[in-house]
Amino acid sequence: MELVYRPSGREPVLYVGSRRGVPYHSKIGYDWTGERPPLPRFFGQGEADALLARPDGFDFRRDVWPLVEKELGFALYRRLFTPERTNGAWTDFEEKCAAADRAEREVLVASTVPDPAGRLTSAPSLDRVETLPQERGAFRTQDAGATLRSHLGLGEPGWTG
Repeated sequence: MELVYRPSGREPVLYVGSRRGVPYHSKIGYDWTGERPPLPRFFGQGEADALLARPDGFDFRRDVWPLVEKELGFALYRRLFTPERTNGAWTDFEEKCAAADRAEREVLVASTVPDPAGRLTSAPSLDRVETLPQERGAFRTQDAGATLRSHLGLGEPGWTG
């Protein structure tokens, strides 16, 4: 099965940048001192081939995103894992993380990484309208929808994976 992108002509145009005209860079509050992880661990060529071989296709949110999230988390925690930032031994964490589902990983990470700033967090939906700016009076609250698409009066996307 081969995925083919067919433009609809309704794709959004995004303008992303900074006021200084230079790209944004992550601003982590500490140096990377842990060991560099061997990648890929959970989402490599074999997993991609298995997804592409499914006779009924696959769904990005259900089938792909969990693998991407697990891969990113593994890489982050491998680099983060130092005695001053984590509790326990990397080998114990690695084994439990590899076998855990998302909910189990969240519990494992909360008990292993004491500082919430060191944890990988994932928004449940990339187009969710955040309410905090509205609560602080930074944005209007009238006509606000649950997602950016509904806020703009657009329908849900027509693709499934």
